[in-house]
Amino acid sequence: MSYGLPPGTQIFYGGKGFPPWVYELAKAFNLKASTYPGHQESHRNEAGFATNYQRLNRGIDWVGDVDDMQRFADYLLSIKGDLEQVIWQNPRDGRRVGVAGGVDVSNTSYFMSDYAAHRDHVHLRTSKPLPLPAGTQTGIVGMRPDYTEYPIWSPNGQSRNGTPIDLFLLHTQEGGSTKNGAVSLARWMQNPATKVSYHYAVSEDDQGVTVIDTRDTDLASWSVLSANNRSINLVFAGSRAAWTRQDWLKYAGRSIDVAAWLAAEDCRKYPTIPKRVLTPAYGPPGGISDHRYVTHYLKDGTHTDVGGPMGPPWTGFPWDVFEAAFLRYTGQSGEPVKPVKPDQPLTPLEEAIMADRNLYPSVSIYKEPGEGPKYTLAQLIQSIDGFAHREAVENSAMNGSVTDIDRVFRVAAGKGEYRDTWAVNHARNVLIQLERVNPDALQAYREWKGIA
Repeated sequence: MSYGLPPGTQIFYGGKGFPPWVYELAKAFNLKASTYPGHQESHRNEAGFATNYQRLNRGIDWVGDVDDMQRFADYLLSIKGDLEQVIWQNPRDGRRVGVAGGVDVSNTSYFMSDYAAHRDHVHLRTSKPLPLPAGTQTGIVGMRPDYTEYPIWSPNGQSRNGTPIDLFLLHTQEGGSTKNGAVSLARWMQNPATKVSYHYAVSEDDQGVTVIDTRDTDLASWSVLSANNRSINLVFAGSRAAWTRQDWLKYAGRSIDVAAWLAAEDCRKYPTIPKRVLTPAYGPPGGISDHRYVTHYLKDGTHTDVGGPMGPPWTGFPWDVFEAAFLRYTGQSGEPVKPVKPDQPLTPLEEAIMADRNLYPSVSIYKEPGEGPKYTLAQLIQSIDGFAHREAVENSAMNGSVTDIDRVFRVAAGKGEYRDTWAVNHARNVLIQLERVNPDALQAYREWKGIA
């Protein structure tokens, strides 16, 4: 695993553009990180320094309260073997921390002429991500997968205008190359004329997985029509909806794992995204899904990516592999689920169910007025419609999805598809429970609706 931002990168203190581990480390020590063009972009042929023929930006300056900077410098000294440079001098008591090529040089003259300029910030040069101190809580469970991340920003996008984020959606590129594809795609999206962007572009090759940040997740990308403001969007560069399961695992197996990690991180950053995967045949928002979710469930557009069947076995995109990684990274499952074999034969009953292409109506009390027949028999069985849909909506509402809280309010007000006494009273009890267990979600909903 390596670290280095593109040459010429400039990030002001606390600004966007670093990989997530930098912000996690800054949070742990109450600091803010920055860098500037030319900051440690040299190639140094010295012991303890990694090669840097690409002249990547490997310098990070950290600023904060003096005590926090001292605590951070002491921590860096404790892991000095992984670091190329550390320079810091405490302006209060003169204590020095110096590391050069993984060696403690604090009590030598190595940085003697540099300490005076490093009393208001801690300087670091590193070619690899740094670990958090033992016991630090991040909200992310499991070991971070191996990938390199840096920004190539696209101007294409818009403000979210206060819309809560409740979806994280996966996409295919339908072209391009898997090798170095994320960089090529990101550069293409720098052209305003393309009118396309995603938040993340991911690809892999023999050198590993690369993640390019192309839009700040606080802003909307131009990816999914009417769902742009409510979603975070990730594209697998070079991928195609027609790929088989074997293609996905061969060309993007590691990228899928990294995508699950990024989704878990953004669920932590944006609590309005429920920690669940909405696999085909889908269900009510929000959660983690794909572009086809917007087409099939939200009824906008014609895209079918990431492709594959509308139910297991997952002979196209390996939803089981992605979901297992996501559950692991969000602490919802200790072990990955066993993947479904793509060549596993169907039973005669399964074949009959899959062959039935008739559409059937939902019987959920949260079915929207005017929703006609929309599910095949296989989809109804998979989602265990009725109870499962009701449970999914209510769980999503409890987790803060404003759109699902809105569904519950409509039923409680007698304005849902089902308006019998039981349905209305049940929805009202759900709202009472929501007020007790997650009042912040109700406040967010009131703000979303413009209710004082």
